[in-house]
Amino acid sequence: MKISRLLQVLLVCATLGLSIPSHSADTLRPEIQKPLLAAQELIKTQKYEEALSKLKEAEAIPEPNDFESFLLAQLRGVAASGVGDYPIAARSFETVLNSGRVAPAERGKFIQQTAILHYKAQNFPASAKWFDTYFKEGGTDQDMHTIHGQALFLAGDYPASAQKILTVIAADESAGKTPAETQLNILANCYLKQKDFPGYANALEKLVVYYPTKERWADLINQIASKPNFTSSLGLDAGRLRLATGNVRGPGDYMNLAQSALDYFPAEARKIIEEGFAQNVLGTGTDAKSHLALRDKATKATAADQKTLATDEKKAAKAKDGTILVNVGFNYVTHGNTEKGIAMMEQGLQMGGVKSPDHARLHLGIAYLQANQKDKAIATFSTVQGTDGSGDLARLWIHHAKQALK
Repeated sequence: MKISRLLQVLLVCATLGLSIPSHSADTLRPEIQKPLLAAQELIKTQKYEEALSKLKEAEAIPEPNDFESFLLAQLRGVAASGVGDYPIAARSFETVLNSGRVAPAERGKFIQQTAILHYKAQNFPASAKWFDTYFKEGGTDQDMHTIHGQALFLAGDYPASAQKILTVIAADESAGKTPAETQLNILANCYLKQKDFPGYANALEKLVVYYPTKERWADLINQIASKPNFTSSLGLDAGRLRLATGNVRGPGDYMNLAQSALDYFPAEARKIIEEGFAQNVLGTGTDAKSHLALRDKATKATAADQKTLATDEKKAAKAKDGTILVNVGFNYVTHGNTEKGIAMMEQGLQMGGVKSPDHARLHLGIAYLQANQKDKAIATFSTVQGTDGSGDLARLWIHHAKQALK
């Protein structure tokens, strides 16, 4: 429920439905009773400006007793909120709460109103404090957790805001609900404000899972590739994921990715270059000649590599471990022979002794995706547990594969 609508509902309850504990000594003098009752009737018809005028008449009466001050503060809070004077409204309800006269059953409503009014007044520290009180005293409105987290963020208490939003997100996920995009954005910004980049990457990953965009994918891949433990040998793999998520865009992106693939997988490099030409990104502009030169180089390298594949396969069959089988198999995949390449990669992994087995399984998962075997790809990616960036990339490939299944 939006704050403005919620506040309206709460204020109606405050005006029409609250019980007020009375004491034997309570008195309401006739001269103050008349403007208070008039103000209450005006509030019922949402004539808040006129109600405030009547309340000013009541305020002008000297030496109000505690009971009169309590009623005056309650009505002033409702009327001030009605005209958008939220600072006055919030202070008025604080007076009501501090009076000790609010019935226990109604106290939570007043605390909730006060927290929301401070939020609307942009007094975020006070809003966060009253939300703390609301939940400590048993408040159950789950919508308030998100607003509380926002108040903490806007008050500059980023650790507390992150903890609050994490609690909300965990509750939603446990209930099988999709966390709100607003919550995830607040969480991500909390971590950014603290320069907690691992935390930011985790929040960004949830945004990619639930609300994917190309821009979020690009940011997330960059965050993963920027981790201190990310090995440089996985740079091409990060590029492959950028390509799969539509984040290889400009001429430089295509040229750099193709160049990084050229020495080991020329057929893949050629495909990247051809895609750049098909998108009219390459082959135009002042660097068109260099684009053409790289395409020519990749074409020749692909043809030469094609001639050596059979020889490489024979060497792999004689090897004592599965490393060469996996590598040659993946090369077959890049040449478009996915069935044969996958079979070789599977055989190499079964043989054992593979150097960098997590990298091998990462590549096998990519091969399965290229063969449109998404379930096998997801299952294979799930086995990649490397802490050098391979596990992170595999997890992101799983997200991408699942999104492709929808």
